[in-house]
Amino acid sequence: GFTRGMIEILKANENGAGVTHVLVMDDDIVLDTDVLLRTYTLLSLRKPEYADVFVGGAMLRLDRPNIQVENGAAWNQGQLISHKANFDLTKVDLCVANELEERHEYNAWWYCCIPIAVVRPDNLPMPIFIRGDDIEYGLRNCKRLVTLNGICVWHEPFESKYSSSMYYYILRNQCIDNSMHCPGYDANALKADLRSQVMGEVNRYRYKNADLLIRGVRDFLKGIDWLEALHKEIMAYGYKAQPVDQLDVPFDYSRYLYATKEEEKSKGKLKKLKVKLTRNGWLVPPTRENTVVSMMHMTAYNAYRVQKVLNYDSNSQKGFVTERSKEEYSRCVREMKACMKEIDAQFDAAAQSYRERCGEVRSLDFWKKYLNLDK
Repeated sequence: GFTRGMIEILKANENGAGVTHVLVMDDDIVLDTDVLLRTYTLLSLRKPEYADVFVGGAMLRLDRPNIQVENGAAWNQGQLISHKANFDLTKVDLCVANELEERHEYNAWWYCCIPIAVVRPDNLPMPIFIRGDDIEYGLRNCKRLVTLNGICVWHEPFESKYSSSMYYYILRNQCIDNSMHCPGYDANALKADLRSQVMGEVNRYRYKNADLLIRGVRDFLKGIDWLEALHKEIMAYGYKAQPVDQLDVPFDYSRYLYATKEEEKSKGKLKKLKVKLTRNGWLVPPTRENTVVSMMHMTAYNAYRVQKVLNYDSNSQKGFVTERSKEEYSRCVREMKACMKEIDAQFDAAAQSYRERCGEVRSLDFWKKYLNLDK
């Protein structure tokens, strides 16, 4: 949708529309329309040497509208840094601190205003949505980003939007973005990321998420010629939340709260040593039949020596159940190790294909075919 909008603006400018900036926004934000006036005023008053600046809007929580989630960001090879996170903007000192300049690499597209000089037929976004297209476009084009108190939107917090499919997209698109913009990110770095993330999901008994991580890497390794839209298929594979009364683990709110407290206890040195020596409990039998944990904030320790886990979302009051399985553990580890061998053999060629040929998939000709605009 963002790219289609850019194409229509380019077409309008050919007919003399005189559009100077493109404003991209998520379709599920809440916007104070004064933000548009503030953005327009800022751009109208900027000096000529700042003609290339992007204007980024901060994201605030919809459920706690005074709390900021991010005000510009750094990519950091996929280890994202959200600037000024958790600022309470009812506090004057934090509003002042919110104006301190930091090293930005992009602004997410919940609100980002882009100069039209950047939006060219040979410089459109990469077709790597759902996650990462805004990051890549920023890494490629955003040399200077301006953020300003009062230019912001409200968005549902990410913990309210859990989706297994994101595991596929985040790691796959991290590989694509890094291959073009972070030459120091090599096969060994990807193997380390893959191992950390797969074992994290295996230790949470979320084997489907581990599968999606591995599939995302394997699809990246196929190179740029493979790049396809598989969203329906990816969405269908992951975990689906259901009403808790339809699940085979009884919901117990006190146990849900207890799991959070237990997580705090796990931070002691003795607990950490015990978890490490038993590989998060896999080398010893389970001692608890089930537990209830936060779907979004579950940690590996929450599953320590538990047979079944009800992953619960307090906003929707739905959940899904995962279960300890040594067979699935072994299968995921085998697949991960096989994928690591594939990374050793194919990473350099895949990364090179994106670096050298990315122009093919961000051109107007490509997007017209992709969106069936020639018909």
